[in-house]
Amino acid sequence: MLALILICLAASNGVQASHKMAEPDMDEVNKYKPKIKKVTENLSMGPSVLAGMISRDSQGVKQLDDGWNKDKSGYGLMQAGKQNDLVEPRDSEDHLDKATKVLTGRIHEIKKKFPSWTAKQQLNGAVVNYHMGTNNVSRFNYINADSPRDDYAADVIARARYYKRKRY
Repeated sequence: MLALILICLAASNGVQASHKMAEPDMDEVNKYKPKIKKVTENLSMGPSVLAGMISRDSQGVKQLDDGWNKDKSGYGLMQAGKQNDLVEPRDSEDHLDKATKVLTGRIHEIKKKFPSWTAKQQLNGAVVNYHMGTNNVSRFNYINADSPRDDYAADVIARARYYKRKRY
């Protein structure tokens, strides 16, 4: 893992680093591709966005302990918070469906809070909102500063672009 981090630091920009980090997750994320496609088709969500979130949040469950993250605050492929009535098992279609519905709800919250933002800005806001709540999204220029490791939305969207190029 340290070697991967060093490679990413050597990348010329954050997008390339995100792509390099998404690449080794491909095999794990691909295991869930049929479920991702089915869930997103029913909810009018781009499957690449979910693939990007899964890559960032759980690396296709490689970074989880029985479905939980290290501090037990997020569960499953998309690391849905405890407050979201979690559905087991962590990698089931029902779990993905529930987590995706939470994300689409967050998109609606951000659209309502920031109607003048572009669709791209609203998606970025919703991705951060998914993990941190609407009150933590205040201004677009600082959206990543308000997120885990100061790059959450940018990283997820860059990973989503990577997966989109891989037919998600």
